[in-house]
Amino acid sequence: MKVIGKSFIDNPAGLKIKGARRADKFAKMAVKACLDIPIKNPRPDSDTETGVIVATRFGPHATTFKFLDGMLDHSDTRGSPTTFSHSVHNAAASYITTLLGIQGPAATLTCFDDPLGRALELAEDWLVLNHVDQVYVCYVEERSAPFDGIQEGCGALPFYGTGGTSEGAAAVLLTRDGNTPIPDTAEAPFWAIDAIGKKGR
Repeated sequence: MKVIGKSFIDNPAGLKIKGARRADKFAKMAVKACLDIPIKNPRPDSDTETGVIVATRFGPHATTFKFLDGMLDHSDTRGSPTTFSHSVHNAAASYITTLLGIQGPAATLTCFDDPLGRALELAEDWLVLNHVDQVYVCYVEERSAPFDGIQEGCGALPFYGTGGTSEGAAAVLLTRDGNTPIPDTAEAPFWAIDAIGKKGR
């Protein structure tokens, strides 16, 4: 594989993205990370097929908690449809494909055990099998008051908070032409994306 570009979003406060006004912070971070990488021919009339893979350990949990709070406050029949739609883990990938005009495959991988490593493996499979010519791999995490409280109280959340995954997003755009080494594991996702394509790592 070959790296076409990389991007990092480490200050998510106040992100404003045209076409994503209603998006939550999780989706906005993912979109911004991908938008900052120049893309070649994403449109459907192009010969270049582009895919999108979003990876995360916790997903848009702040939005999920917000939706659950709304249900508890106003009953299950009065929950916000907009908040619910953004609590779905694939919402970020949907925003990315819509705003970049991508018609290729899109997937979201969510797990505690090395989601970025699994996303990079899937990207390599898509490229090797000629499903796509290039693929965005985006890793995104956010913080939330409930998770901060749990972490402060008992430290029970793996990879979250102090010494763990920090809030932000990172993306890399890959193509099949090249011999960029891909890490076997990516337990430190932001560092791993930064290391992709760098010699001596």
